[in-house]
Amino acid sequence: MKPPTLTADILSRLHHVKVRGEGADLSCFPDFLIVGPQRTGTTWLYHNLKCHPQIFLPRDKETFYFKALVKKEAERKRYDSLDDYLAIMRDSPGRWIKKSYDALRRCGERYRPEMRGEATASYATLPGAVIADIAALNPDIKAIVMLRDPVERALSHAKKDLVRDAGKNPSELSVEDYQKFFRAKGQRNLAKYGEIISRWEPHLAAGNLMLGEFRQIAEAPEALLGQIHRFLGVREGAKYLHPRLLRQRINPAGESPVPEDALAFLRELLAEEVEDFRRVVNALPGAGIAHS
Repeated sequence: MKPPTLTADILSRLHHVKVRGEGADLSCFPDFLIVGPQRTGTTWLYHNLKCHPQIFLPRDKETFYFKALVKKEAERKRYDSLDDYLAIMRDSPGRWIKKSYDALRRCGERYRPEMRGEATASYATLPGAVIADIAALNPDIKAIVMLRDPVERALSHAKKDLVRDAGKNPSELSVEDYQKFFRAKGQRNLAKYGEIISRWEPHLAAGNLMLGEFRQIAEAPEALLGQIHRFLGVREGAKYLHPRLLRQRINPAGESPVPEDALAFLRELLAEEVEDFRRVVNALPGAGIAHS
């Protein structure tokens, strides 16, 4: 159970989180985080969970709050203190009314959030000291890590950031452009699922880390969301699944081809990461959804 307010004891255990003083209201601090990594279905998960009347998610998917605590560049720093971050973790009156209307229309229930969360895909690679801060602010926090074949994930990331977001034509990019993107340290770290798990797991209570598989978004989205609902402790059932969003591709990277030489380079580069991914997936119980 998360503490209701920020105390001197909690304050003394924080490494990076900045606060204006003791007594901050922690009732709106997240109960769970969708931590990524990027291009593993976190946007799809955010939109589908936001439809549940017992779940609060902020209006914008990516807050980058905890990432900005250790990011040297300040371009994504939106909140000067924990107090500012907590302010966006509650509904405005207008948003409350809209969510209540939508919940009654879709589920026949009132909007009464019991679990608050947020989704920032770059949280997967947070350093241990920041994760320790998160756990100090809510010792019972839960985390969801999504798993995707490292080669597929890197290709999707390249098609989005290197091609689509840059406004370029795939033919304008050389093999060297792709190789430079794939070699970046940040890209390699996003593929190291074993390290991501070992970084988060020690700071979480037993059973509070869940691993979801990207492939199930296409193959069995109902089962994936059902297990996540159970993991979060909210009601499950068909009425909590949005028919349109359930099967919708959200934020697709596009179908632009990648040069075969670049693909061969990527497969060789991530050979160890692919083996690590398979080891993690093969260790999952049942269909490979939950991990505790």
